[in-house]
Amino acid sequence: MRNAQHATRNAPRATSLFPEPFDAGWARTAFSLLLFCLAALPASAARDPFWPIGYEPPKPEPAVKETREVPKKAPPQPVSAKPAPPRPKPPAVKPVTDGDWADARALITVTGFTRATRPDTGETRALALINRHSYAPGDTLCLTNAGIAFLWRIDSLDNRELKLAPLQASRIAPPGAGPSGSAP
Repeated sequence: MRNAQHATRNAPRATSLFPEPFDAGWARTAFSLLLFCLAALPASAARDPFWPIGYEPPKPEPAVKETREVPKKAPPQPVSAKPAPPRPKPPAVKPVTDGDWADARALITVTGFTRATRPDTGETRALALINRHSYAPGDTLCLTNAGIAFLWRIDSLDNRELKLAPLQASRIAPPGAGPSGSAP
Protein backbone atom coordinates (compact mmCIF):
# COMPACT_ATOMS: atom_id res chain seq x y z
CA MET A 1 0.00 0.00 0.00
CA ARG A 2 1.23 3.32 -0.94
CA ASN A 3 -0.29 5.24 1.99
CA ALA A 4 1.11 2.82 4.51
CA GLN A 5 4.63 3.70 3.40
CA HIS A 6 4.16 7.40 4.12
CA ALA A 7 1.81 7.49 7.01
CA THR A 8 2.72 11.00 8.12
CA ARG A 9 2.17 12.65 4.72
CA ASN A 10 -1.62 12.37 4.78
CA ALA A 11 -2.11 12.50 8.54
CA PRO A 12 -4.35 15.32 9.80
CA ARG A 13 -2.47 18.18 11.35
CA ALA A 14 -3.40 19.73 14.64
CA THR A 15 -3.31 23.41 13.69
CA SER A 16 -5.60 26.24 14.54
CA LEU A 17 -6.26 29.49 12.81
CA PHE A 18 -4.79 31.50 15.67
CA PRO A 19 -1.78 29.77 17.24
CA GLU A 20 -0.89 30.28 20.88
CA PRO A 21 1.03 33.49 21.63
CA PHE A 22 4.77 33.18 22.03
CA ASP A 23 4.77 30.12 19.81
CA ALA A 24 7.10 29.81 16.80
CA GLY A 25 4.05 29.48 14.51
CA TRP A 26 2.66 32.77 15.87
CA ALA A 27 5.77 34.70 14.81
CA ARG A 28 5.74 33.12 11.37
CA THR A 29 2.03 33.95 10.92
CA ALA A 30 2.52 37.55 12.04
CA PHE A 31 5.47 37.99 9.69
CA SER A 32 3.56 36.60 6.70
CA LEU A 33 0.54 38.83 7.50
CA LEU A 34 2.87 41.84 7.63
CA LEU A 35 4.38 40.96 4.25
CA PHE A 36 0.91 40.45 2.78
CA CYS A 37 -0.25 43.86 4.01
CA LEU A 38 2.85 45.57 2.65
CA ALA A 39 2.46 43.89 -0.72
CA ALA A 40 -1.24 44.72 -0.91
CA LEU A 41 -0.76 48.44 -0.25
CA PRO A 42 0.14 50.49 -3.30
CA ALA A 43 3.69 51.71 -3.22
CA SER A 44 3.92 55.40 -3.98
CA ALA A 45 7.25 56.22 -5.53
CA ALA A 46 8.84 59.61 -5.09
CA ARG A 47 9.90 59.50 -8.74
CA ASP A 48 9.27 57.51 -11.88
CA PRO A 49 11.62 54.51 -11.85
CA PHE A 50 12.26 54.87 -15.58
CA TRP A 51 13.66 58.38 -15.37
CA PRO A 52 17.46 58.71 -15.62
CA ILE A 53 19.38 59.19 -12.41
CA GLY A 54 19.39 62.84 -11.38
CA TYR A 55 16.52 63.81 -13.67
CA GLU A 56 14.05 66.27 -12.22
CA PRO A 57 10.76 66.81 -14.01
CA PRO A 58 9.86 70.39 -14.89
CA LYS A 59 7.84 72.18 -12.27
CA PRO A 60 4.21 72.65 -13.26
CA GLU A 61 3.33 76.20 -14.17
CA PRO A 62 0.49 77.82 -12.27
CA ALA A 63 -2.73 77.93 -14.19
CA VAL A 64 -3.45 81.38 -15.57
CA LYS A 65 -6.95 82.31 -16.53
CA GLU A 66 -7.07 83.81 -19.97
CA THR A 67 -9.88 86.00 -21.07
CA ARG A 68 -10.76 85.64 -24.66
CA GLU A 69 -11.05 88.79 -26.62
CA VAL A 70 -13.92 88.66 -29.02
CA PRO A 71 -12.77 90.08 -32.33
CA LYS A 72 -15.03 92.72 -33.72
CA LYS A 73 -16.67 91.81 -36.95
CA ALA A 74 -15.66 93.86 -39.92
CA PRO A 75 -18.44 95.37 -41.95
CA PRO A 76 -19.44 93.10 -44.80
CA GLN A 77 -17.79 93.89 -48.08
CA PRO A 78 -19.66 93.61 -51.33
CA VAL A 79 -18.96 90.28 -52.97
CA SER A 80 -18.25 90.49 -56.63
CA ALA A 81 -19.58 87.50 -58.48
CA LYS A 82 -16.77 86.31 -60.68
CA PRO A 83 -17.57 83.53 -63.07
CA ALA A 84 -15.67 80.31 -62.52
CA PRO A 85 -12.87 79.77 -64.99
CA PRO A 86 -13.82 77.43 -67.81
CA ARG A 87 -12.83 73.80 -67.31
CA PRO A 88 -10.22 72.50 -69.71
CA LYS A 89 -11.51 70.17 -72.37
CA PRO A 90 -10.49 66.54 -72.01
CA PRO A 91 -7.95 65.33 -74.54
CA ALA A 92 -9.37 63.81 -77.66
CA VAL A 93 -9.62 60.02 -77.60
CA LYS A 94 -7.43 58.46 -80.26
CA PRO A 95 -9.24 55.93 -82.42
CA VAL A 96 -8.13 52.30 -82.37
CA THR A 97 -6.22 51.52 -85.56
CA ASP A 98 -5.68 48.31 -87.50
CA GLY A 99 -2.10 48.33 -86.23
CA ASP A 100 -3.42 48.19 -82.63
CA TRP A 101 -5.58 45.16 -83.57
CA ALA A 102 -2.57 43.48 -85.18
CA ASP A 103 -0.37 44.12 -82.12
CA ALA A 104 -3.02 42.66 -79.82
CA ARG A 105 -3.58 39.65 -82.13
CA ALA A 106 0.16 38.91 -81.94
CA LEU A 107 -0.16 38.55 -78.14
CA ILE A 108 -2.66 35.70 -78.44
CA THR A 109 -0.86 32.42 -77.78
CA VAL A 110 -2.61 29.17 -78.68
CA THR A 111 -1.01 26.29 -76.78
CA GLY A 112 -3.34 23.45 -77.67
CA PHE A 113 -6.52 22.10 -79.22
CA THR A 114 -8.75 19.29 -78.04
CA ARG A 115 -11.78 17.55 -79.51
CA ALA A 116 -14.08 15.25 -77.55
CA THR A 117 -17.08 13.20 -78.69
CA ARG A 118 -19.76 12.01 -76.28
CA PRO A 119 -20.38 8.30 -76.88
CA ASP A 120 -24.08 8.35 -75.97
CA THR A 121 -25.13 11.37 -78.11
CA GLY A 122 -22.30 11.61 -80.63
CA GLU A 123 -21.93 15.34 -79.88
CA THR A 124 -18.45 16.66 -80.71
CA ARG A 125 -16.98 19.48 -78.72
CA ALA A 126 -13.79 21.36 -79.61
CA LEU A 127 -11.76 23.49 -77.22
CA ALA A 128 -8.65 25.64 -77.64
CA LEU A 129 -6.22 26.60 -74.90
CA ILE A 130 -5.55 30.31 -75.49
CA ASN A 131 -3.35 32.29 -73.09
CA ARG A 132 -3.82 29.56 -70.43
CA HIS A 133 -7.66 29.60 -70.67
CA SER A 134 -10.00 27.17 -72.44
CA TYR A 135 -12.33 28.55 -75.12
CA ALA A 136 -15.01 26.93 -77.29
CA PRO A 137 -16.50 28.24 -80.55
CA GLY A 138 -18.86 31.12 -79.80
CA ASP A 139 -16.95 32.26 -76.67
CA THR A 140 -15.65 35.81 -76.29
CA LEU A 141 -11.93 36.40 -75.90
CA CYS A 142 -10.84 39.60 -74.14
CA LEU A 143 -7.28 40.94 -74.19
CA THR A 144 -5.83 44.24 -72.95
CA ASN A 145 -2.85 45.80 -74.71
CA ALA A 146 -1.46 49.36 -74.60
CA GLY A 147 -4.45 50.65 -72.63
CA ILE A 148 -6.98 49.21 -75.07
CA ALA A 149 -9.43 46.38 -74.29
CA PHE A 150 -9.94 44.14 -77.35
CA LEU A 151 -12.85 41.69 -77.76
CA TRP A 152 -12.95 38.82 -80.26
CA ARG A 153 -15.52 36.10 -80.86
CA ILE A 154 -14.12 32.65 -81.54
CA ASP A 155 -15.76 31.60 -84.81
CA SER A 156 -14.31 28.14 -85.29
CA LEU A 157 -11.55 25.76 -84.24
CA ASP A 158 -11.59 23.50 -87.32
CA ASN A 159 -8.41 21.68 -88.39
CA ARG A 160 -6.42 23.18 -85.53
CA GLU A 161 -6.93 26.65 -86.92
CA LEU A 162 -8.23 29.46 -84.74
CA LYS A 163 -10.61 31.84 -86.52
CA LEU A 164 -11.41 35.05 -84.65
CA ALA A 165 -13.93 37.77 -85.50
CA PRO A 166 -13.09 41.20 -84.01
CA LEU A 167 -16.00 42.59 -82.02
CA GLN A 168 -14.98 45.74 -80.17
CA ALA A 169 -11.98 47.74 -79.00
CA SER A 170 -12.17 50.55 -76.45
CA ARG A 171 -9.54 52.63 -74.74
CA ILE A 172 -9.25 52.21 -70.98
CA ALA A 173 -9.35 55.51 -69.09
CA PRO A 174 -6.23 56.25 -67.04
CA PRO A 175 -6.69 56.18 -63.25
CA GLY A 176 -8.18 59.39 -61.90
CA ALA A 177 -9.83 60.38 -65.16
CA GLY A 178 -13.45 61.40 -64.92
CA PRO A 179 -15.51 61.94 -61.74
CA SER A 180 -15.23 58.42 -60.35
CA GLY A 181 -11.99 57.28 -61.97
CA SER A 182 -13.75 56.07 -65.12
CA ALA A 183 -13.93 57.42 -68.62
CA PRO A 184 -16.54 60.12 -69.26
